[in-house]
Amino acid sequence: MVIVVKNGKCEIRRSNSGSLVRSIGSGNVIQAAGSDSLDLVAVTYTNGTVDLRSMSNGTLKRSFKTGPYTAVSFEGDTVVLQLGKGGAEVRRVSTGSLVRKIS
Repeated sequence: MVIVVKNGKCEIRRSNSGSLVRSIGSGNVIQAAGSDSLDLVAVTYTNGTVDLRSMSNGTLKRSFKTGPYTAVSFEGDTVVLQLGKGGAEVRRVSTGSLVRKIS
């Protein structure tokens, strides 16, 4: 799977054909990243929130709203949420619990 942000939407596409699997967001997505196992997609929105969604069906798994966040990446069983004011938060994918703050 390939993740593309286009016109404010997160597009999940098949890597072999480029065909659209699903679209997430409605003009307010600024960044997206896929998990190492490609079962989750993390979507960063213009309002500073991040949603973790199932890549297969788009179902919301978890939402992070305490940012504001500007970007997200996966590191094993954690997500690294970049803070708009600088620094980052490392949180567990499974529970959303804070592992550490990086200033």
